[in-house]
Amino acid sequence: MVSAEQQKFLGLNAKESRLLRVLNKGPLNTSNVAKKASLPRVTALRLLAGLHVRGFVARHKAHTEVRWSLVASKLIRKRLELSLEEREKTAFGKLIPLSDIASVSIYKGAHEMLLSNQKFLTAHPGERLYCIEPNAIWRHVAKVPQADWVHLNKSLKARHIIGEFVLEDGFAHAMGGTVEDMLGETFFAIAKDTRVMPKGTISSPVEVMIFRDRALLADWEQLVAVEVTSASIVKALKGLFVTLQNVSKPVRV
Repeated sequence: MVSAEQQKFLGLNAKESRLLRVLNKGPLNTSNVAKKASLPRVTALRLLAGLHVRGFVARHKAHTEVRWSLVASKLIRKRLELSLEEREKTAFGKLIPLSDIASVSIYKGAHEMLLSNQKFLTAHPGERLYCIEPNAIWRHVAKVPQADWVHLNKSLKARHIIGEFVLEDGFAHAMGGTVEDMLGETFFAIAKDTRVMPKGTISSPVEVMIFRDRALLADWEQLVAVEVTSASIVKALKGLFVTLQNVSKPVRV
């Protein structure tokens, strides 16, 4: 039997729902349905006729007696699913996969995570990179060997990429080094502007990197990266970065 929420969605009123609950126990004639549903016979007959037209109940005539039965629950559920599908089409138009909207590429595992960074960061020579770097990512980036990061950082410098960064307060401690070491030996050495948000403001294991035409969201805890090339989404992420940048403080070395 469908739930109260589903009944509401299907447009069943309280009296109709009572009739369906009665018939859920088995077929009955009009008089017995009305009695068990505590409704006048005329009212029950009118409502049953409407439910029959809408496909909720079946009508059977044997000699002079009319008996009513509930349409199989699985058929009602199918009707509900079709109704939901129609509502989605009406409200949202054709359902489009996220991959078609955002033009996404997925990378899984430590090796692919590194490859996604290499592809993403080294394919934009001379461009400006915008990064949101929460402290929580530093607990997980060690899953990729340090030598690989050193090679990647050198590639960034060689390609003259300029970076703007929004960090979380306490980042130097989270990385296990001093601010000076961090700025000199990691990819923060390419920074044109580095700003800090209060600790906990952007606490997350997800690193966000944005170039002119694409963005990379790297979840270092789950070891999954999502590359997005949708122009509208990239623009929205740049807007988020600028908002964080405007309310953060410059790094003092």
